[in-house]
Amino acid sequence: MTYSYSFISYLLCTLGFFGLTLNAAYGWSQRTSGRALILATLMTTLWGAAITLQTQWNFPSFSVRYSLEILRNFSWCLFLLRIIGFKSTDIRLSASKVRFYLATGVAILTLTPLLSHWFIASTEQGKNTFIITSRRQLVWQIGFAIMMLVLVEQALRNTRSENRWQIKFICLAIGVIAGYDFFLYSQALLYNALSNVLWETRGLINALTLPLFIIGNRRNRSSPMYFNLSRDFTFHTSIFLGAGIYLIVMALVSWYIRILGGSWSNAVQIVFLTAGSLLLVILVFSGSLRAKLRVFLSQHFFSYKYDYRKEWLRITDNLTGSQKERPLPERVIHALANIVESRDGALWTVQSNGNFHFRLSTDAYVPSISELSANEPLIRFLAKRNWVIDINELVKDPDLYGDLQLPAWLKEQEQAWLITPLILHESLYGFVILNHSLTRITLNWEDHDIIKVAGRQAASALSQLEASLALTKARQFEAFNQMSAFIVHDIKTLVSQLSLMVKNAEKHKTNPAFIDDMVQTTHHSVQKMTRLLKQLTEASITNSTNDAATPVELNRLLRQLTENRKISLPQAVFLPNNEKIYIYADAEKLLNVLSHLVQNAQEACSEHGTVTLKLAQQNTSAIITISDTGSGMSKEFMDNELFQPFRSTKGVSGMGIGVFQCQQYITAIGGTIVADSTLGQGSSFTLTLPLTDNHA
Repeated sequence: MTYSYSFISYLLCTLGFFGLTLNAAYGWSQRTSGRALILATLMTTLWGAAITLQTQWNFPSFSVRYSLEILRNFSWCLFLLRIIGFKSTDIRLSASKVRFYLATGVAILTLTPLLSHWFIASTEQGKNTFIITSRRQLVWQIGFAIMMLVLVEQALRNTRSENRWQIKFICLAIGVIAGYDFFLYSQALLYNALSNVLWETRGLINALTLPLFIIGNRRNRSSPMYFNLSRDFTFHTSIFLGAGIYLIVMALVSWYIRILGGSWSNAVQIVFLTAGSLLLVILVFSGSLRAKLRVFLSQHFFSYKYDYRKEWLRITDNLTGSQKERPLPERVIHALANIVESRDGALWTVQSNGNFHFRLSTDAYVPSISELSANEPLIRFLAKRNWVIDINELVKDPDLYGDLQLPAWLKEQEQAWLITPLILHESLYGFVILNHSLTRITLNWEDHDIIKVAGRQAASALSQLEASLALTKARQFEAFNQMSAFIVHDIKTLVSQLSLMVKNAEKHKTNPAFIDDMVQTTHHSVQKMTRLLKQLTEASITNSTNDAATPVELNRLLRQLTENRKISLPQAVFLPNNEKIYIYADAEKLLNVLSHLVQNAQEACSEHGTVTLKLAQQNTSAIITISDTGSGMSKEFMDNELFQPFRSTKGVSGMGIGVFQCQQYITAIGGTIVADSTLGQGSSFTLTLPLTDNHA
């Protein structure tokens, strides 16, 4: 079998563009402009394959080959349109209208010849029969070539010089293809016949552009191009293309009806075309279908309206960052208002009873009511749907919101525009009513989504603020309760001392030494009560642990402690250290907590038991050991309850505060306390305290 020059020419074109399709799919498949290039090279491959097969085996039909050529031209134009808008910062001229008109021209040049062919063309085969018998088809082909050249010129002219190197080889290759087509079809229009030489060489000329495409591919992989066409243009073009495809299908069905319909074919064909046209008109003018198409195109064919990273950082900064001089509720309103270029708004939040309370307004308006029931229709709608309510849209088309009725107090607020729900854990935490923006803005699905996401973030921030305030209040109560427990414990100790003194007064009231001890004990009790009254004004008993810290000589302090406790039995025995040992502490508070430990030791022993205080020095620490031969403590109690408040081995007679208070203060001044005990044999508490620098 011999192969013609035309067959080899178009075969090389087919194989070359097939390889280019694979190359583009490998490196560009995830990029917007890359998908357009894949489409263009794939359509060129199919077009070349159709002519290759038609040249050798007269298959497929001319209609298929002609349709593929139109689609090939359309795909290259689409790719060029994407290059024109490849990066908004690289375009020197704001040319949205120019791109719109160019894209509209491409759509017309695509649809018109296709519709003309399927409605008018005969069934004759051949590569040039239809074109020669219909000169207007030559005009359309020339028009397509001119449009491609115009798009190439627009892409090169409107791209900054420093970025032009990325696209110049691709534009040059497309320019060669379009220029050759213009020359081919212009000559055919002039001489009323296609040149066989030009036609057969066309495939080879297309193949010669492949190195230019490959170079352009490599350059753009490191700097990909982005599609930036007008959303309105794409919307209307999609409607035109959809309508065109619909009309093509109608034409095919009508053609089969005419062939197979018999004597009723004409009547059935008319009825079918009329019904189909009516359905097309209904679909084109359907508001809901158009709205769904807009959302679909915006979600799948365009870069997003917002830079969500920047928006998220801005919203987070508004809520937690640079505007801390404003209260959080006011920052929430401004964070949401800035998204839609609004200025003011009002905040409502849920209360503990489930109703919603007016909390803040950033303008002078105050609603006529300050609380809304959870059963209000507006509240139920927001809680169920989680929608952003556009009040203008609600007034114009109530059906969109299920016949939701605005409350009277909201109708009075003329500036009200958007009602934004604040959702927290899938429940309605509150809502913000935003005033009209400074400029006229039409919101789309993306605006609604970012407003709802920002509302969730705002609800979380407000909830965290309330939780923080509640925690602060709980801590204040906890500190007050802790201080009260310490004071009650100290009062109990004083009462115990005074009760013991009164009990022994009848027996020893004639003893001068007892009278002296009684006066000293009473004086000590008065001083201690005075300090307790002073502590009532402090935030907590440990907040000012170091306010009165001075060097304290421990031998002297422990002697004073044994003197204060000698009224109780068994009397404590102090084993002093030969050296003076100093630490930094509040002498009164340290004496108080050590007194608790000695008192516990005395109460744990019988009158014949022993309580011993020992002072030692080890390196840079002072060691105080308080031991007794009392009842001791169980290991379980020591491990789990010893240093916990309100835990005691004394039953109902003890509060369980003394050891806890001691640990709190000793830790606060940098020391440690360790307990050791054996049940039935006694206990020992070892306190390790840091020495002063000057007396270590």
